[in-house]
Amino acid sequence: MPTEGALATAVKEIISAYNSEVQTFTVGTLVPAPDGPHEGPDMYGVCCDRIERGKNATCDCNGPVSWVS
Repeated sequence: MPTEGALATAVKEIISAYNSEVQTFTVGTLVPAPDGPHEGPDMYGVCCDRIERGKNATCDCNGPVSWVS
Protein backbone atom coordinates (compact mmCIF):
# COMPACT_ATOMS: atom_id res chain seq x y z
CA MET A 1 0.00 0.00 0.00
CA PRO A 2 1.42 3.43 -0.93
CA THR A 3 2.31 5.81 1.83
CA GLU A 4 0.51 9.12 2.35
CA GLY A 5 3.57 10.91 0.96
CA ALA A 6 3.62 8.76 -2.18
CA LEU A 7 -0.09 9.35 -2.73
CA ALA A 8 0.32 13.10 -2.28
CA THR A 9 3.21 13.13 -4.75
CA ALA A 10 1.19 11.14 -7.29
CA VAL A 11 -1.80 13.46 -6.97
CA LYS A 12 0.43 16.53 -7.43
CA GLU A 13 1.99 15.00 -10.56
CA ILE A 14 -1.40 14.12 -12.02
CA ILE A 15 -2.76 17.61 -11.34
CA SER A 16 0.37 19.15 -12.86
CA ALA A 17 0.03 17.03 -16.01
CA TYR A 18 -3.67 17.88 -16.28
CA ASN A 19 -3.00 21.61 -15.91
CA SER A 20 -0.30 21.40 -18.57
CA GLU A 21 -2.74 19.71 -20.96
CA VAL A 22 -5.44 22.30 -20.29
CA GLN A 23 -2.98 25.17 -20.88
CA THR A 24 -1.61 23.78 -24.14
CA PHE A 25 -4.80 22.31 -25.62
CA THR A 26 -5.98 24.06 -28.75
CA VAL A 27 -9.57 24.32 -29.90
CA GLY A 28 -10.54 24.99 -33.46
CA THR A 29 -12.39 23.85 -36.51
CA LEU A 30 -11.03 20.89 -38.42
CA VAL A 31 -10.13 21.77 -41.97
CA PRO A 32 -10.01 18.76 -44.26
CA ALA A 33 -7.14 18.40 -46.69
CA PRO A 34 -8.08 19.27 -50.25
CA ASP A 35 -9.10 16.44 -52.55
CA GLY A 36 -6.27 14.77 -54.37
CA PRO A 37 -6.31 13.40 -57.90
CA HIS A 38 -9.25 11.06 -58.49
CA GLU A 39 -10.92 12.10 -55.22
CA GLY A 40 -14.24 13.82 -54.69
CA PRO A 41 -17.84 12.92 -53.80
CA ASP A 42 -18.31 9.12 -53.96
CA MET A 43 -14.64 8.69 -54.87
CA TYR A 44 -12.92 8.11 -51.52
CA GLY A 45 -11.30 4.85 -50.57
CA VAL A 46 -10.33 3.26 -47.30
CA CYS A 47 -7.64 0.65 -46.96
CA CYS A 48 -7.54 -1.70 -44.03
CA ASP A 49 -4.50 -2.54 -41.94
CA ARG A 50 -1.54 -3.16 -44.25
CA ILE A 51 0.03 -5.40 -41.58
CA GLU A 52 -2.71 -7.98 -42.07
CA ARG A 53 -1.24 -11.01 -43.86
CA GLY A 54 -1.99 -14.61 -44.63
CA LYS A 55 -4.53 -16.61 -46.60
CA ASN A 56 -7.43 -15.20 -44.55
CA ALA A 57 -6.44 -11.56 -45.12
CA THR A 58 -9.39 -9.42 -46.16
CA CYS A 59 -7.39 -6.50 -47.47
CA ASP A 60 -5.88 -5.87 -50.89
CA CYS A 61 -4.32 -2.43 -50.58
CA ASN A 62 -2.44 -2.79 -53.86
CA GLY A 63 -5.32 -4.24 -55.90
CA PRO A 64 -7.84 -2.55 -58.13
CA VAL A 65 -10.29 -0.01 -56.72
CA SER A 66 -13.69 -1.44 -55.88
CA TRP A 67 -16.87 0.57 -55.59
CA VAL A 68 -19.33 0.26 -52.73
CA SER A 69 -22.62 2.09 -52.91
